[in-house]
Amino acid sequence: MSRLKLMDTGESPVLHCMGITKTYQTGTTTLSVLDNFSLALNPGEIGMLMGASGCGKTTLLMIAGGILSPDQGICAVCGNDLYKMSPKKKVAFRAAHISFLFQHLHLFPALSALENLALPLLIDGESPEKAHQKAKQLMIRLGLEIHIHSKLDTLSGGQKQRIAMGRALIRAPRLILCDEPTSNLDRDSSDLVFSLIREYAQMYGCTFLISTHDYRIMSHANKILEFKGLNDYQVTCRKETV
Repeated sequence: MSRLKLMDTGESPVLHCMGITKTYQTGTTTLSVLDNFSLALNPGEIGMLMGASGCGKTTLLMIAGGILSPDQGICAVCGNDLYKMSPKKKVAFRAAHISFLFQHLHLFPALSALENLALPLLIDGESPEKAHQKAKQLMIRLGLEIHIHSKLDTLSGGQKQRIAMGRALIRAPRLILCDEPTSNLDRDSSDLVFSLIREYAQMYGCTFLISTHDYRIMSHANKILEFKGLNDYQVTCRKETV
């Protein structure tokens, strides 16, 4: 069953990180990446993590997605602390409420572009006919209508990136986590993708946390967290986005 929902109002944050601390141990060296970090994103908000590589952006995405445990603190999605769940419950919760777009796109080369995009709906129990119709409509929105039946090895990196973005969007989950979603896209394709991101945020209340080096897309964010270095960041809240 598809999970498209209208935006709720007056809800508690979709993503709420409180006092998150994360360190890495390399030999005798301890590297503190996040120290007492807190962030709240409400339904329909777009948060962006900006800064140089290695400053903690991807670590935060992985913690927010229930993949990497923090050393201390609480990370709650839709009011549920991810790290108090059993492993089995956490897997089921992620499948129901969270989508990912990481730099490794995790597309399936044996499937066509359309089949890759429709896969989350099929897993949800949507009929193949309905799933493929919704995937086709989204591919048109992504400017990929001529590649509906194409195999992945015939597509460019940017085209694959748009398919992966569409796959993350298609169920309209509560939280969508993106790591460098415009890294392989030209300006026109980037603008097209972000018009869809804004649409899903506004119509369905999807909340986005996006890590990026691309300062062209800052204007799309409600909240910008600019990392100056490890444990050094500045939060900017914007009332309006373009």
